[in-house]
Amino acid sequence: MEEVTYRLHLWAGIIAGRENTCEGKVDYKSEETAMKAADEMNAKPTTRHELEAYPCVFCKGWHIGRVYEAIP
Repeated sequence: MEEVTYRLHLWAGIIAGRENTCEGKVDYKSEETAMKAADEMNAKPTTRHELEAYPCVFCKGWHIGRVYEAIP
């Protein structure tokens, strides 16, 4: 993940809060394992929204969440 994107995810986590960003989610210990899990979930026909790995400012691990389109 590019440094700018990484930092934006951390700031978004602060704004969204621990409850929405971290609590109740799987804590992947690396970006690679989170990306692999997201890819596997995205390959399932039942996945409704594209998922991506993101860094967590609270637990310092990685989680998986929906991809949000940038606002133009």
